[in-house]
Amino acid sequence: MTLDEAIKHCTEKACGDCSECAEEHQQLADWLRMLKYLKENSVMPIYRKQDWLQIADYHGEKQIPLVIEEMAELTQALTKYIRITQGGQPVRKTIGEVRENIKEELSDVMVMLIQLQHLFYIDEVAINQIAVEKLDRTMKLMEGNK
Repeated sequence: MTLDEAIKHCTEKACGDCSECAEEHQQLADWLRMLKYLKENSVMPIYRKQDWLQIADYHGEKQIPLVIEEMAELTQALTKYIRITQGGQPVRKTIGEVRENIKEELSDVMVMLIQLQHLFYIDEVAINQIAVEKLDRTMKLMEGNK
């Protein structure tokens, strides 16, 4: 059975007579749609996510300053990149070293954002809904600037 077939099956069962089963099938269909979306769009493909969530649970809100710290480190790496590529105060690193640093800091930020999402009980559906609204708004602005 393909993912699309499973979604179709669950959606059909959600329209059935048994309200308890229908509700469960609707929830399953929603989860399968989200799985399909994540599979197709590779949203934050972090491996061993459960381990990162366990770390978030263990440390709790003490992770918040670390999120800020990691975002600051990414900001610094990006600033160095701009200084190298667009001119500015000299940088002691090569462009290759700066790109590697950006990759590392971006990874750190992504992991911390997943923990933050978990700590604040924010589900992917809500994040994706907001992201799509912002994407639509940005696309309209871009169309208006043509």
